[in-house]
Amino acid sequence: MNYLGDFSTGSTVYFVWNTNAVAGESITRGTNGTIRVYKNGSTSYSTSGITDTEDFAALTGVHHVAVDTSADGTFYASGSEFMVVLGGATIDSKSINAGLAQFSLRNRSALMPTVAGRTLDVSTGGEAGIDWANVGSSTSAVTLSATTISTSQNLAVALTSTERSTLIETHLTYDIDFAESSTNKSQARAAAFLLNKKALTSTTMTVFKTNGSDTYYTATVVESTSLNPVTSVTEIA
Repeated sequence: MNYLGDFSTGSTVYFVWNTNAVAGESITRGTNGTIRVYKNGSTSYSTSGITDTEDFAALTGVHHVAVDTSADGTFYASGSEFMVVLGGATIDSKSINAGLAQFSLRNRSALMPTVAGRTLDVSTGGEAGIDWANVGSSTSAVTLSATTISTSQNLAVALTSTERSTLIETHLTYDIDFAESSTNKSQARAAAFLLNKKALTSTTMTVFKTNGSDTYYTATVVESTSLNPVTSVTEIA
């Protein structure tokens, strides 16, 4: 019995089959019999959607069968195997029952489109193309831990008025100790000079970190002999 393939649900399956005399020549059927479709080895069968054309295209002994699986969505269900069988025919005065063909609906192929006839864009390296407008679960959070976004790309993020206010407030009130490991000229260094403890020894001013004991950075001070020098500054509480 010829296997015709794995088809999408709702497809029409076509095939031809032959009738021959005992001597071998092509002959038409004496009695057409009934073409039935059995599913998954069950003894129950259906004749829904079957078109049997005898002596197809005026060719004696060549018969055409079309099985429209959309005719009965319950019987022709996805994930099933089907056998097309001829029963009760008479050919060359002989009673004939025969298996004609076999097919399946979305049961053997690893990947099939949800709509019959659609194709998949596959690159030369075997990768499938992605349609960003048709991505499943597009609103679900995904952790792209191994994905790098190019610096040439812009991320469109719209902040609400509350988010903008919070961002500004956080920036202005953020404790400067998070940047004290940096040696660059920065807002943190300027803020440390204004707010943190400082000590002046000779011509060296030491600016301490927020803990008041570790040195953040030092600066050279030019003294004036006509003025009383500043020897220490207490940080703002």
